[in-house]
Amino acid sequence: MSRLLKVFVKKYSERYTDDWLDLFSKYFIHLFKHYHQTEVVFLKSMDEGTDSEGTSIMLQLLGEDTSSTYQNHIEEWNKQFEFSVLKNYVYHVYPQNAQLRLYSNTIKPLYLPTELNVEGTEKTEIINHFLFSLAESAHHLVKDLFTNTIETEEEIKKGVYLAHTSQDVAPIRESMRRELYAMGFDIYPKENILQKEDTEQEIKENLKKCFISVHLIGTTYQEQFSYQNKPLGKLENEIAAHYCNSHHDFKRVIWIASEKTEEENQALYMNTIFRDKQLNRGADIISCTLEELKGLVEEKIQKQTQNFDNEQQNHIYLIYDETAEQDALSIYNTITEKGESVAQINTSKYDAKDAWMQEHLSNLMNCKAVFFVNNSKSLKWFHSKLTDTFKIKNIGRKKDFSTRVLLSRTIQDLPQNSLYESVTLINMNDENILQNFLVRFNN
Repeated sequence: MSRLLKVFVKKYSERYTDDWLDLFSKYFIHLFKHYHQTEVVFLKSMDEGTDSEGTSIMLQLLGEDTSSTYQNHIEEWNKQFEFSVLKNYVYHVYPQNAQLRLYSNTIKPLYLPTELNVEGTEKTEIINHFLFSLAESAHHLVKDLFTNTIETEEEIKKGVYLAHTSQDVAPIRESMRRELYAMGFDIYPKENILQKEDTEQEIKENLKKCFISVHLIGTTYQEQFSYQNKPLGKLENEIAAHYCNSHHDFKRVIWIASEKTEEENQALYMNTIFRDKQLNRGADIISCTLEELKGLVEEKIQKQTQNFDNEQQNHIYLIYDETAEQDALSIYNTITEKGESVAQINTSKYDAKDAWMQEHLSNLMNCKAVFFVNNSKSLKWFHSKLTDTFKIKNIGRKKDFSTRVLLSRTIQDLPQNSLYESVTLINMNDENILQNFLVRFNN
């Protein structure tokens, strides 16, 4: 094991139960050991992390019930970090739906689900979501702690600049941030750029790491953050437009809310965006639904992913639930008879705390294709597992799957959006179609 990471956990919320902490430590250790070649030790006290061996961090767990006196604790801890090896490595862990934001040079936010008090299939899905959220956090922690500050060419290509916006569309920005992050892309800016010595230069440096910028314009003129009396999002748009002058392959999307604004300043700004080429340079200007916006951005991103390096994956991952056991067995036998290597998981046979989540993660990392077999009437199970095939990029998978196939007797059509575009749907009620597909695939 080439690295040592020591973790001290400080809890400021009752939302983090013993079950939550148990799952957190278990998967945290697994992720760092198997995917980041790092041994993790959880400390009983902060003093244990002050020796020179390894890297030490503190995770502070917050929730809606966190006391207002917590601000005093922040000041107390940060004074200690000034003279400690823990300096610069303090992370706040929030519930996934938290709106709280605290920014500083020593504090960075992470987001994890906390609601684990459910049973049955729903609990399995929640734990699955928990694992991937933690994997995303681990990916960022590794970059913060161990990666050289010089970005590689690939990391630059994978950057998406998501500009700041007004309060009315802030939830849309947050939703996009999470979905793009789940697809394996780095979202910039990663820190509070207003705290930097030169905010304008910081924006330019962040743009250099990105191949696209996304600007969301709502119905309110006053934004959450301002720089020298100018809304920060408007400054970011001006700089990004100027950046396009010398970087012609840089892409931009400007989304303008379709609702009519009641604010004169904002109405004027919206009209100016349409007319002024200095502000809309290099941009697709759209006014559409959130889903259509995501589809446009994802389309540009999917084109970009075609340039990423390939890896060696050589087996098929067959994943199914209790609705399709017999069908999955038949497909398994057909594929293996042709000499293909197959890893399989029946998600209904595993308890949420078992090791299947780790096996699921490993299979997604190392397979060349994914076969989903499901005969339920709802898309809920399939949507969850399909999303996992995009989230796995956050853990280090670079090459896309050669194919994603849904084999079903009950699902006749898939939604018309970009998430499902990569999926081949096979109706297992038609034996000829099924057999022809399997023959073509094996050939």
